[in-house]
Amino acid sequence: MLKNFIKKIIPSKVLPLTYLTHRTIQKAKGEVQSGPFKGLKYIEKAYCSSICPKLTGTYEKEIQNTINQLLDKKFDAFIDIGSAEGYYSIGFARYGNCEQVYSYECSEEARKLQQELAEKNDVESKLRLLGSCNCDDLRSVLQKNSSSFILCDVEGFEYALLDIEKIPELATATMIIECHHHVWDRMEPALIDRFSKTHSSESFKANINGNPKDYPFGNFYYYILPRKYKNFPILDQRAPETTWLYLKPKY
Repeated sequence: MLKNFIKKIIPSKVLPLTYLTHRTIQKAKGEVQSGPFKGLKYIEKAYCSSICPKLTGTYEKEIQNTINQLLDKKFDAFIDIGSAEGYYSIGFARYGNCEQVYSYECSEEARKLQQELAEKNDVESKLRLLGSCNCDDLRSVLQKNSSSFILCDVEGFEYALLDIEKIPELATATMIIECHHHVWDRMEPALIDRFSKTHSSESFKANINGNPKDYPFGNFYYYILPRKYKNFPILDQRAPETTWLYLKPKY
């Protein structure tokens, strides 16, 4: 009851989440502030995630070193499956060394946001914006391209989709897979086992807390907030058991 009472008497614009969202959008001025896609022109809305970590450039910091390495590597195709509003697809289209970006996203709303983001960054010609992705779709793209990097975030569908028996071309694809263990607790071990003959593997665990020093717009109000609020603009909220699996072809 006290919590509800406080919300009623305090103006909404100074409540921590509202304040930090507004401050981040205002201060970022439509550009990613750091990380692999520093300088990327951005919109003021994210699809199914917080806009703040994307604007600050701390989004999925756990895999940023790997992303930086892969931006420099030449690929015929970057395939982003579950691309939302296009943080990675547009980032790779602008900064990556890939010939073509295939971006799969089921949501029409998210695809509209992604189209807007592509236009902001003048990469429409490099982007193929598509809907849902099944095994046949993925195999068709891999067959057309000799070297491919797949980034997969499909909310628990990853094991069913990335089936090397149905898609033998996966044997030579570089992959980063977000593993949703809350859907199946053996997701990552099963994927490692499936690709053990063709890929080396490395796993990255989701951070529970971010580093407040990473927030580029810190002020007195921000630094006196409890840790959960300090995390908000720099850390995407996800299940703590989440991991990212990096699969690198052996041959």
